[in-house]
Amino acid sequence: MPKKYYFYKSTGNKASAVSRIIDEHLSLRGKIKGIIIYSEKFPGWKPFRALLAHLKFVKEHHRWVKHVAFVTNADVAELLVHVAQHFVSAKVNHFKFNELEHAYTWIRNDTDYGEL
Repeated sequence: MPKKYYFYKSTGNKASAVSRIIDEHLSLRGKIKGIIIYSEKFPGWKPFRALLAHLKFVKEHHRWVKHVAFVTNADVAELLVHVAQHFVSAKVNHFKFNELEHAYTWIRNDTDYGEL
């Protein structure tokens, strides 16, 4: 997998672990071309503090991420994309769970981000 992208497969991993990985990359590179969130179903935010942690992460990182791809069959994905576009500077898109390669292509083919 190219180091320009971060791929997160929802397997019950703590968001804080993902945050640490991304923070480390940002400290070395200063930006990320894309993050892919890959989960067949939407895992939700239980307990409520998980939602708060997610919102804090987005607030602290969105300026340094160019693309976010939700790759999921969850019905809520389109709503997440619509809401996110109002609050983050990243381009946000939704792909069906079987369209992972399309998400990679969408990120790779956007050339207005400059060289990483």
